[in-house]
Amino acid sequence: MAMQHVNERPIGALVADAAGQLSTLMRKEVELARVEVKRDVAAAAVGTAGFGVAAALALVAALVLSAAAVLGLGTWIPMWSAALLVGGAEATVAGLAALAGRRAVRAVQPPERVLRTLKADVECLRHPSS
Repeated sequence: MAMQHVNERPIGALVADAAGQLSTLMRKEVELARVEVKRDVAAAAVGTAGFGVAAALALVAALVLSAAAVLGLGTWIPMWSAALLVGGAEATVAGLAALAGRRAVRAVQPPERVLRTLKADVECLRHPSS
């Protein structure tokens, strides 16, 4: 006598369940990507703000403090040497601020988890029995 399984479901119901689960999976993947991109955009904004701060500080330093520093140093050393010294110091500070901004922008990573799970989903759809 053949044993009949009580939990067997018709193929149509299984296909409908699979389609519903696939739809839910895709919605969740898109939601995850949205959250990760939003986080990464915020991090990129912080890095970009670092570049803005570097530019603003360099401009303010060049326009306001340069004249005072050159005039002050010019009382002890030749005026051209004072201007060269002050300009070099300002360029160094601006360079350090730019490096800090670049480091923050480079820290932004692509949404690795979303990419990994999407690849796995595509592989699963291509080879459903594995």
